[in-house]
Amino acid sequence: MIRRFRPIWFLLAFITAGCMSTQQYEETTWVTTVMDHVRAQLLRGYEENEALKSHDGRVLVRIQVDREGRIVQHAIEQSSGLALLDEAALKGTIQSSPLPKPPASLKQDKDLIIIIVPVQYQQRL
Repeated sequence: MIRRFRPIWFLLAFITAGCMSTQQYEETTWVTTVMDHVRAQLLRGYEENEALKSHDGRVLVRIQVDREGRIVQHAIEQSSGLALLDEAALKGTIQSSPLPKPPASLKQDKDLIIIIVPVQYQQRL
């Protein structure tokens, strides 16, 4: 079975209000940690590639993560329209593996977890 996550930042408000279960909190925290981990790797690649700095675009990258935090599959969910940006997002994503291991609440009933990571590229002048 596969579980999909999309970043939902407003859920953090429920945490402080006490409306989120421990399981939901662990899962939300893990997704945020994974997204930060992937984005940090993408930033390293961006800083090293001058060609990327002259383009704008948004890429959605879909990653499938196993129970050990390994990326077993990755693909473009939504293209930026520029092959250069799409390829950089895929390369950076696979280089970020392994990811932090999923929380125990996900491990018990899921074989693979799907996360959609938004990647925003902006020109630097």
